[in-house]
Amino acid sequence: MSKVLILTGSSRPNSVAQNIIKKVKMIIDENIAMESQVVDVNNLKLPFFNDELMPSTDGFVPKDDNAKSWTAQLASADAVVMITPEYNASLSAIQKNAIDWAYREWINMPVALVGYGWHGGSRAHDNARIVLSNVKANVLANTTNLTFMKEIDVDGSVLDEKAFDGQLEITLNDLLNTINQKIISYKK
Repeated sequence: MSKVLILTGSSRPNSVAQNIIKKVKMIIDENIAMESQVVDVNNLKLPFFNDELMPSTDGFVPKDDNAKSWTAQLASADAVVMITPEYNASLSAIQKNAIDWAYREWINMPVALVGYGWHGGSRAHDNARIVLSNVKANVLANTTNLTFMKEIDVDGSVLDEKAFDGQLEITLNDLLNTINQKIISYKK
């Protein structure tokens, strides 16, 4: 069974993401080939990246215990779904910091982007693609972009169930297909 981390992106206690996360987790866990684990960026308690070495340095091991725990979680995953709020046309600083603490763990990692905001998270996804391509992650082409007052309300409740579910299904089916291709290539 493939392990999928669902990485939150907001540190706000009343985050809209909570309803989105529940739906993503439900869809993943209903699939017999995948199981999910929600990783709340708040609970990671990562300091802003401050190590003497860059994670891309050969032999890099973080000194910070929380960073060690995070990179171990990431290394044990087969894929990641990033729930990306759009903050000032970008992904959140706390989520980017989680990316910055790892390198080898991201290489070829399938990453699905599920965003939300006034622009549907698309601008956050643009920034996330730049950052994730730099750590050599495999960012999937199909993303979910949930727009306030269209698919979701500003409190996170779903306004258009069909559009909401349709986008998530496309993104998560792409993720499943990518994981399956990764498994097949390992067996060769």
